[in-house]
Amino acid sequence: MTWHDNYLVLDNQSVEFKNKIYKVLERETYIFVLLGFDFDPKSHCNIYCIQKDGHILWQIKKNKHNSTKSMSDAYIGLTYRNGCYEAINFYNQTVYFNPYNGKIIG
Repeated sequence: MTWHDNYLVLDNQSVEFKNKIYKVLERETYIFVLLGFDFDPKSHCNIYCIQKDGHILWQIKKNKHNSTKSMSDAYIGLTYRNGCYEAINFYNQTVYFNPYNGKIIG
């Protein structure tokens, strides 16, 4: 697996995204992709889960617990630590998400 700009290449297959890829986190079954964003809310919720065959399963859901801040759904970081999937938003706040459906936990 490799990526360049907005293309993720999986076994001679390419997945194209609207924005540049900034980080890819490969786990046993799935691949999580963090994309770049701008100040247009249409580019927020910029984490995707992909099967290893290139099928996009989900895009991370809006954070209903933090809806007062306009950039709370624009993510700049993505990690897996201590059995948890973490996303860091524009305000440097860590949120946890369910890896099976993209919903924010907590």
